[in-house]
Amino acid sequence: TAALSHFSDIHLEPLDVARARLTFRASGQIRQSLDLDLSHQQRLLARLKFLAGCHSHIADIVQEGAFKQADFDVRLSTFPTDHGERAALRIISALCFPNVAALGWSDKLAQEWLENLQNNRGLFIICGPVGSGKTTAMYASLAELAGMAGGLRVVTIEDPVEARISGICQSSLDSTREKSLAVAFKHLLRQDPDVIALGEIRDSDCIKEALQAALSGHLILATFHAGSPAEALDRIRQMGIDDYLVFSGLRGILHLELKYADGCLQPQASFAGCSGGRLVDSP
Repeated sequence: TAALSHFSDIHLEPLDVARARLTFRASGQIRQSLDLDLSHQQRLLARLKFLAGCHSHIADIVQEGAFKQADFDVRLSTFPTDHGERAALRIISALCFPNVAALGWSDKLAQEWLENLQNNRGLFIICGPVGSGKTTAMYASLAELAGMAGGLRVVTIEDPVEARISGICQSSLDSTREKSLAVAFKHLLRQDPDVIALGEIRDSDCIKEALQAALSGHLILATFHAGSPAEALDRIRQMGIDDYLVFSGLRGILHLELKYADGCLQPQASFAGCSGGRLVDSP
């Protein structure tokens, strides 16, 4: 039911010694469903842990796992709290937006974004708050690049894979047996890819490796939590990355957010390119 309703996440969280709450996330917004008896939540969670290959009888450690349900995958993460385990489930389905035009951006911006990806090599960052559509935009962009004439080799390294895309090679960090996205990225460079997509950049090692790869002639896409292109640039600088490396490898930052319009959430997108050692907003 959650997958058919286009929910991306399901949460089971204990509220006190007797109650737990079931909630869903859709389009970045949390929707409350119902409160449960804590004993019911514990039985349900034990079953989910069993399906995901976790220890169903252990409740005081962090656990992660995955299982397949119908035509989609489910990733489970548990975390111990004072009143019991909290669980988050991520629903991983087939790509809902097969191309950039389907994302709801202006035609001008969608065309500009694709032309930048097709005609440049370097690092392109997709930034925005949680639930703004960063990963969806990256996947739609990769699907377009993979379908181009000439047969670009498109590969990803993610933590974890959040949707399946036909025509590209996707890998999750846990399948590489590496603990670091930056280290896994180094190994991936030896596979001679044309386009590399990274999951969320979280540390200086990862952004540094991405910028170095961008300088060597690869097209790199990555997601990043930031409220604007300028904020993304400030965060990268705060990680200790020199401006010379940033502006040598970075080609542009796409910013996404969801805003209410006409009574519903609508995607909003803007692009800032790098020129002359600074970000230049697209007109």
